[in-house]
Amino acid sequence: MIFGDNGGRFPHCHTLLLIESEEITLFDPQCGRDHLERKLNNVGKSWKNIKNIVNTHFHADHTASNGFIKNKNPNVQILIHRDDAKGIESTEEYFRRYGLNGKAKTHYKSIFKYIGYRQTIPDRLFEEGDLIPGGFKVIHTPGHTPGHCCFYKSGILIAGDVDLVGRPWVSNTTSNVNDFYKSINKLLNLDFNVFLPGHGRPIFNKTEILSELKIYQKKLINTGKKILDLIDGDLTLEEILNKRDRERDTTIWSQNPFMKLFRRYDTLNYLYYLEQMGKIKKVERNGLNLWEKK
Repeated sequence: MIFGDNGGRFPHCHTLLLIESEEITLFDPQCGRDHLERKLNNVGKSWKNIKNIVNTHFHADHTASNGFIKNKNPNVQILIHRDDAKGIESTEEYFRRYGLNGKAKTHYKSIFKYIGYRQTIPDRLFEEGDLIPGGFKVIHTPGHTPGHCCFYKSGILIAGDVDLVGRPWVSNTTSNVNDFYKSINKLLNLDFNVFLPGHGRPIFNKTEILSELKIYQKKLINTGKKILDLIDGDLTLEEILNKRDRERDTTIWSQNPFMKLFRRYDTLNYLYYLEQMGKIKKVERNGLNLWEKK
């Protein structure tokens, strides 16, 4: 495991480097390019030894170096779940899935330039249950993104952004709270004692892993309950957002243009979840979309 630059935080992540004879498979190779090259040199390898790149999902803090590595070695095969493939094939589709527009889109383009992001065409699309390089089994774990996947083999889980950092991140237009909850249930039914996340710290104790996954999952429920408690009548989305802002440090959410959008999508996704659970309903009155408890 190569710990990512910036502590493995955005716009970087931790990278898994798997060596089989002279061939290398990289899982989410966005640890930092100089950092990655040093690690390759340390094990007597180079860019030409990389055979496969496996992405857990389409987000740039996991995929931004795909194109750079492909340019270094055109024979590299890029693998991703079919439901996230469009997100790396087209930057415009990436922005659409992120829900970025206006100033937020402009701001994010500057991040793309900083990290040298290039759109790439995947060479192989995988699905639930497929075997990928290294003998890992694909575990489709949607919620963070529609095509987010973990990879499982012999007690080892490569977890991507089921990373146990903060609370589950469901702040894009394509995120889904209920799917994330079900995905964690799927992981809880696997037998593993090595947990390798895309961010945060690895864990090497089965009891601790299961405990942390349950705590992480419960945060989805608790956040939903907090939003439900805010609905004390017929409220617009803006009114609910204002109520949430009063209960948190709003600096990061209110001043950064794309974080403001993420706050909106995060709230909307929890409202959709509560609606799906039969707790609230959306009604239209006087041209306004309102949310109210059932």
